[in-house]
Amino acid sequence: EYIKEMEIVVPQEEVKKKLEEAYNNIKKEAFVPGFRKGRVPLPLLKIRFRKVVEGEVKSDIMREYYQKAIEKEGLRPVTDPSFEEVEFSEDKPFKFKATVEVIPPVELCEYDKVEVEREKIEVTDEDVEAVIQAKREELSEFRSVDRPCMKGDRVVVDVVIESDGKVLQTARDLVFNLGEGILPKEVEDKITGLKKGESKKVRVEEEGLDYEVKIKDVMEKRLIALDEEFLKTLGGVKSLDELKNGIREGLKNLARREEERILEERILQGLIEKSNIQVPPSVVDRLIKYYNVGVEKVEGEEAKKRALNDIKKELVIDEVARREKISVSDEEVEELRKKIMEEGTPEEKRMWLPEERKGDLKRRILRSKVLDFLKKKVKVKEKRKLILTPEEAYKMGKTGDVWRRKGKIIVPGG
Repeated sequence: EYIKEMEIVVPQEEVKKKLEEAYNNIKKEAFVPGFRKGRVPLPLLKIRFRKVVEGEVKSDIMREYYQKAIEKEGLRPVTDPSFEEVEFSEDKPFKFKATVEVIPPVELCEYDKVEVEREKIEVTDEDVEAVIQAKREELSEFRSVDRPCMKGDRVVVDVVIESDGKVLQTARDLVFNLGEGILPKEVEDKITGLKKGESKKVRVEEEGLDYEVKIKDVMEKRLIALDEEFLKTLGGVKSLDELKNGIREGLKNLARREEERILEERILQGLIEKSNIQVPPSVVDRLIKYYNVGVEKVEGEEAKKRALNDIKKELVIDEVARREKISVSDEEVEELRKKIMEEGTPEEKRMWLPEERKGDLKRRILRSKVLDFLKKKVKVKEKRKLILTPEEAYKMGKTGDVWRRKGKIIVPGG
């Protein structure tokens, strides 16, 4: 069902025209003893260069007419075509067969058959306090203390790892925060409570290794005070109330973006579930390989499910754009690039301004346009308000997005 075979016929006059053009091009540069450049008779050119010319013309014709055929039939090729020629001659039509793997047409359901819920995310005072706490921790200092170490303390240690009494590895002056999992959990649990100068050997049965850890320093986190000095580090905020109001607005903006992201994901999933979308296994396999090029490794059924779903979402975007004649002009791309150049963060500029990213930017604008269209066409109902947890707010405070008041360009579809 994914393999498409096409019998393509090229008119004889087109074949003859292409051959004549090719011979004329060769005639301009061909060197044949006894003839001046550009004066070699056509019959002699055909004798000497027939095989080369016909090979090149044949290849060009097959590529050109194959492209016309897939555009005419609206096919989505996912592999390069293979060609099988029947016969090539300037005296008759040229017939050849093209075989290619394609994605079958998307059978999209009616938009109003999809019903989704819009989440409403509420920002609380606790969320604002969590963001302030995140910033205070970021600006905190560690100072040496004379007491047993506790979770959250920063320690300086020497570590010796042994197997059956043989030293495998030694680390001097290793610095980390207790509880972050730098050493195996059993080791961190056992050394918690030691003071500067004390040591302990811990057996990790699962690894079959012994860890001998000596505490060289214990440092306690000292949070920066909520005073004028703290406010100065935040770009001249004049009061704690002004800071809290700014954070609240930042969290609300992030919450609205998250609401839209959830809604858009549900719309696409709703369309996928109610539509007939077929994807060749080879396309899924290629996307899995792409996933596994990066740091994240995805394998097995989880990888197939994720890849298939990602492909189907993009096919839905393409089909809606085709059906509704939604497109993106070069002017729209340039307008957004200009906006990023003037107002974007350094990271956004590095990501989106290179010339080779224009296609990706155009795709994201198209995606945004399609999703805006779908939001007006599917059935959307409001759901109960969700409370943004302090833990989530704390993480948002860590990312830094909450602190950006101006100049943040949100790339459509990003």
